[in-house]
Amino acid sequence: MTELNLALVLRKTEAGQTAIKERDRSVLPRARSFLIIVDGVKTGQDLVKLSVDPAQTTELLQSLMDAGLIEALPGAGSQAAPVGSQSRSAARSP
Repeated sequence: MTELNLALVLRKTEAGQTAIKERDRSVLPRARSFLIIVDGVKTGQDLVKLSVDPAQTTELLQSLMDAGLIEALPGAGSQAAPVGSQSRSAARSP
């Protein structure tokens, strides 16, 4: 499991791109919405700012990372400490 670092730029993995392209139904609607806007330009902090509930969005981004749908862009952003995570169930349904 990779800890989410909100200071880093996030991008979709190949699996994330496939999930969007194929409209993978195991990716819940809210997670899919955030997966769509992960673009390899915005940092985790930028994405959290787009949300009404920063804590929930941080958990959602962590769950997308845990599911292998997003990753931090190597060498991009600052080296701030990773964010602790709680629930990982938001990205995929059981």
